[in-house]
Amino acid sequence: MLAIEDRRFFTHPGLDPFRIVGAALRNIKAESYIQGGSTITQQLVKNFFLTPEKSFRRKAQEALLAFVLERRANKKDILELYLNEVYLGQVGSFSINGIGEAARMYFHKDVGNLTLPEAALLAGMIQSPNPYNPYRHAKRATERRNQVLRAMQEAGFVEAATAEAAIAQPVRVESASLDSSDAPYFVDLVKQQLSERYDAKDLATQNLAVYTSLDLSLQAQAQDVLRDGLAKVDKMIRRKVHPPVQGALIALEPSTGAIVALVGGRDYTESQYNRATTAKRQPGSTFKPFVYLTAFEATFDDPALPPITPATVVEDAPTVFLFGRQEYAPQNYENDYKGYVTLRTALAHSLNNATVKVAEMVGFERIADLWNRRFGMPDKVQPYPAVALGSFEATPLELASAYNILANMGLKVPPVTVLKVLDERGAAIEQHYPSPARVARPESTFLVVNMMRSVINNGTAAAARSMGFMADAAGKTGTTNDLRDAWFAGFTPDLLCVIWIGFDDNTPIGLSGARAALPLWVDFMKAAQAGTHGEKIQPPPSNVVFVDIDKQTGLLATPNCPQVISEAFVAGTEPREYCSFHSGYESTIPPYPQPSPSPWR
Repeated sequence: MLAIEDRRFFTHPGLDPFRIVGAALRNIKAESYIQGGSTITQQLVKNFFLTPEKSFRRKAQEALLAFVLERRANKKDILELYLNEVYLGQVGSFSINGIGEAARMYFHKDVGNLTLPEAALLAGMIQSPNPYNPYRHAKRATERRNQVLRAMQEAGFVEAATAEAAIAQPVRVESASLDSSDAPYFVDLVKQQLSERYDAKDLATQNLAVYTSLDLSLQAQAQDVLRDGLAKVDKMIRRKVHPPVQGALIALEPSTGAIVALVGGRDYTESQYNRATTAKRQPGSTFKPFVYLTAFEATFDDPALPPITPATVVEDAPTVFLFGRQEYAPQNYENDYKGYVTLRTALAHSLNNATVKVAEMVGFERIADLWNRRFGMPDKVQPYPAVALGSFEATPLELASAYNILANMGLKVPPVTVLKVLDERGAAIEQHYPSPARVARPESTFLVVNMMRSVINNGTAAAARSMGFMADAAGKTGTTNDLRDAWFAGFTPDLLCVIWIGFDDNTPIGLSGARAALPLWVDFMKAAQAGTHGEKIQPPPSNVVFVDIDKQTGLLATPNCPQVISEAFVAGTEPREYCSFHSGYESTIPPYPQPSPSPWR
């Protein structure tokens, strides 16, 4: 390295006049800037203390700092600092800094075990790491390595025969050894967020201690579940030839928003694209809970509207919806229509036409306003019928943020990765304290969450129970048009998890959320909560009551009703009429029905 970068390093005072003059003459001869005259000491102070700006002022600062550093530190310490920090290329989103890290990345070796040609290759990369990257530019890297070996011979560091033998050897590098066990997608996200809040120079030089939300045990489980689950999904896809199916998993702690696990793809070494934070896909039916939340909120916001409750009945049948001059005719999954159903049944079985009718009842503008203004989501939705079925784009992280509002009963607790940052003296520069804002009423949110429990207990995600997942949980399957995306989003009181599965090119995978995403969600949640007591979801607010109703009609149950459920209502919105559909039962209607015991008591 000294032979090619700074041959007089151990004799100059931080600046090398001979090197500066020689570089200037070569640049003049070439009529362009082809070589700099910086010493190793100058390069070190530039990387640590200065910006990459090319100006006489910055160059003068560099020279002065180099001279001062040479007075304060010995040569070996300066060289060690330089070799530990020098930039040596990029693999994916990971920067390779230091000779030791480069030796492990390019050769899978400790730096002390490098051969002469390998060491020469790394020394040659220092000048321009990316143009001389052996993964992408093998010929150019070989020529540069040979130049270093000849310079070593000229400087007397190696014999001519040794240099020629090394030159004769081909460049051999190992495949990039990115360590996927240490949450690389999560690390990328933290780096990105820190770069938005701190100067790059401070991050590199201030010895900051960054404490994150990551739970290494849950992260390892998430990676295993996604890897193994996607392999199974690959086998389920009917197309004989297709690219590997991709996926993303985000898990967070609802009360704090702390992201405890995040996986942005099946293999970081093959693709560093973080689908958890960057891939914008249609959420499909995972958006439906927010349609019902809007409906329940509207009951509070507009007294002129008739009360909408989980027992409100709508017709699930093929329907053409008019919006402006356009027609919209959604279809149910597998063209299965159930006639008149309660809203609980509509959500549990993910009935498209019934859901759009609810959206039409309360107004598409209200739904867009909930997502855009009250939730403050970055990707805005437009007020048209298809929005009720999730026909817009959002990232898995954005969907997790929205679902965390449901998990916190209407409080917005944004996801977070960095819990605190300390300076080198241990003083806190920043520290995360959740400060939730209420964006939906607890009563409305409770009704939706209670309905989402039916999705898992006896709806589209009922298979979770047969897979052995027995904890109290709320969730929603999601499948988009033409079976392009498969989702499952759900939570228990102490853990929320969102899973997306699909192809990067947006071609259909041909599988529903229940078939592709739900099994992975179950595997992760079972592993994550093994050994816990399985707490129940939050009890209802004080003004929510439970009343026995007929499951089919949504009216007060009678002894003749074959299916009776205990339904949740905001006090004062309970049905006042008894079911007469079964056996013509009629009775005097009391002023208010008698509430049944709450299952949370």
